[in-house]
Amino acid sequence: MRIGIIGYGAVASVHASEGELGAVYGPDAGKAKAFAKKHRIPVWTTELPELFSQIDAVLIASPSGAHFSQAHAALEAGVHALIELPPCESAEEAETLRALAARRGLVLRCAHTSRWLEPYRRIREWICEGRLGAIRQLAYMRHLILRQRSWTDDALLHHTAHPLDLILDWFDAAEIQACTADRRNVSALLILPGNAAASITVSYDSRLPQSRLLILGEHHTIETDGFSYIGSDKPAFEFRADGDESYHGAIRDQDASFRHACEGAPGGVGWEQTVRLMRLIEDLRRRASVRC
Repeated sequence: MRIGIIGYGAVASVHASEGELGAVYGPDAGKAKAFAKKHRIPVWTTELPELFSQIDAVLIASPSGAHFSQAHAALEAGVHALIELPPCESAEEAETLRALAARRGLVLRCAHTSRWLEPYRRIREWICEGRLGAIRQLAYMRHLILRQRSWTDDALLHHTAHPLDLILDWFDAAEIQACTADRRNVSALLILPGNAAASITVSYDSRLPQSRLLILGEHHTIETDGFSYIGSDKPAFEFRADGDESYHGAIRDQDASFRHACEGAPGGVGWEQTVRLMRLIEDLRRRASVRC
């Protein structure tokens, strides 16, 4: 299985450090060459057709606005694709990619990375087993100082998508109550099955970075940054880890699952979960537009 990568930024570097890659594409020849040298990738190119001719599967870790067109091109070329979140900008685009992958008999995946992080894996297990009791409240806050880069991120499409994806995975459904959003700030309130409230706040304007998920259960309370710890009133739930290693491990496990799927093995997060996520994001966008 020959795997290539599109992109040479920070996330692409994590993918490259966690698995052997055969080729890298990027529009800047100097950056593509330097990335290939750093990560011992034998082929670099500034032409997508050249990349696709060298590989069987591709990791798409380019700027978000290019994800859909590059994934579409990969599938058209007969190449399996794993796309960093956000995979596209609408549910319609997600459906287009699903239909194309099905028609070509190819594996299509989105990087639902939060599901692979060890703290969130544990929390999912506890919720599914009912060990926290009935969930009363969920509060998620992520405030980031973005890296300098040549493109503009979208807070709703990108960093809000992660807690939304966890909610869909853990609770299967959520009803939107309110949302305010622009490209840099999102605040949303949802109701979970059982009538628990879930609040999500994401901002790119805070000068104090924050990452915290708090879950109030009928029996126990837990909190986590999603990477390095879980705190709880119950000592058995407490967990500590190196945050960077936790993130790298999630990427490593996710990419391995994608590789196995390309080789015909079951597992991973199916594209239908991605379509559900994009539909929920669209619903939030519509609600924010109405309220504004």
